[in-house]
Amino acid sequence: MSRTSSQALRITAVILCGGRASRMGGADKGLLEFAGERLAARAARRISGQVDSVMVSANRNLSEYAALGFPVVEDEIGGYAGPLAGVHAAMLRLGEGERASAVLTVPCDSPFFPDGYARRMRQALEGNPGASCAVACVGGVRQPAFALYRSELCGEIGRFLATGGRRLGEFLAGHGAVRVDFEDLSAFDNLNTPQELRKAQEIKKFP
Repeated sequence: MSRTSSQALRITAVILCGGRASRMGGADKGLLEFAGERLAARAARRISGQVDSVMVSANRNLSEYAALGFPVVEDEIGGYAGPLAGVHAAMLRLGEGERASAVLTVPCDSPFFPDGYARRMRQALEGNPGASCAVACVGGVRQPAFALYRSELCGEIGRFLATGGRRLGEFLAGHGAVRVDFEDLSAFDNLNTPQELRKAQEIKKFP
């Protein structure tokens, strides 16, 4: 497929809420309260002004997620196959209607992601028309849960999952992901345990 740098991406952000959350005691992370709102709602609110549309990837409590006001997609592959399965499900759903040209991942349990996250990821991929994906990096270290995928990768993601592939980093590295540098590592912190959630709640200044 031939592309030029002038081609603007139409981006759908996918709020990733589909994990088991075993270290959180099995609680559905996206529905946990943080600073007066549910984590999934917070992520959607913060990213919605930077993208063209928002979807939620979830594998349980689907009606509660739907009540947030965004389309909800469930993994096509059972057994909690990981965030890449959520990306794939979102791409399949988008293919049924007006297809997005790229899907941006936003983990629900990372409430401090950078304000300019979507803008910088968009600029990086639009500026590299030969690339099919981009990944956030801090200090040269990839943050694979934060990535932007062109929708043309849908078939390749499906094949990767079908052959047992699960790791985001492996898929991104195998497809030459453009690295997008950010400065603040703490902005990508995720909340894996009740203790981490309580500690994060103590921070007085957060977006």
